[in-house]
Amino acid sequence: MPLNALIGGIVGGSIIERFGRKKAILATGPPYILSWLLITFATNLPMMYAGRSIQGFCVGLTTLTLPIYLGETIQPEVRGTLGLLPTTIGNVGILFCYILGSYIDWKVLAAIGAALPIPFLMFMWFIPETPRWYISKGRYTEARTSLQWLRGGKTNVEDEFVEIEQNYKAQETSGMDGVKDLMRMAYLRPLLISLGLMFFQQLSGINAVIFYTVSIFEKSGGSVDSNLSSIIVGLANFFATLGSNLIIDKVGRKVLLNISGFFMGLSLGVLGVFFILQHLEHDVTQLGWLPLASFIVYIIAFSIGYGPIPWLMVNTHCLIF
Repeated sequence: MPLNALIGGIVGGSIIERFGRKKAILATGPPYILSWLLITFATNLPMMYAGRSIQGFCVGLTTLTLPIYLGETIQPEVRGTLGLLPTTIGNVGILFCYILGSYIDWKVLAAIGAALPIPFLMFMWFIPETPRWYISKGRYTEARTSLQWLRGGKTNVEDEFVEIEQNYKAQETSGMDGVKDLMRMAYLRPLLISLGLMFFQQLSGINAVIFYTVSIFEKSGGSVDSNLSSIIVGLANFFATLGSNLIIDKVGRKVLLNISGFFMGLSLGVLGVFFILQHLEHDVTQLGWLPLASFIVYIIAFSIGYGPIPWLMVNTHCLIF
């Protein structure tokens, strides 16, 4: 899935510029349904691979498009708090899967996954395209209507509309065109910050932790049931992200990233030592609680920093481009 997500992210740029943010998001709905149906009715490994490949491509496209959509629709004064909501909602989904996966067959869980895009498509249908994309296509009346819908029917949006229009024209006047212009210092610094944060986020081990939580707990031989442990980790993930929503605009991004990185490294180091001792056949039965404790510390640390903040920074920096 991550490999195909890379492909989806690469080709997604031209798609969202040509067809718009809303249509790009809507276009992922039917493939998501198809991918889960392939997994639900899979009778061989290639069907599983096909389902996961389709999901990966759609994940790459949506993770590219959603930050841009949010960046072009959320007011700057609440961008920190609201920009983290997708991560919070995503963690609700992870917790939902952990809980259901503890009690139902994986094929039933996949069938539920196939059903979820249906209400997603229904609700997204009524959401407008971003005002900025409309302006980029010269459709000013639709841009004003979109902004009015987003801000509420009685809100005076004239000043904000003029500001969006001026920002777009200023970008056009600057002559930014192609990869060569990204090398300008004004664009290069935020680009490198965003790429660097995403690079370290993906190398932090979070995919292994999320994908293999139950397996890791089973191999650790811990004293807590592996399915229950995964639910506890999911709960810690959710509440930590929820807490970061409340403090990010007060504490700041950099402080949370430093705290996050330190405790992620510490917790994974402790977990690694535990498995090394287990591999060397030392008696670790008295430390059966340690894997769960390490996971909780890791997931809380990730959820307050390296989980949501890179996406938020991409959300913010995409406005520069």
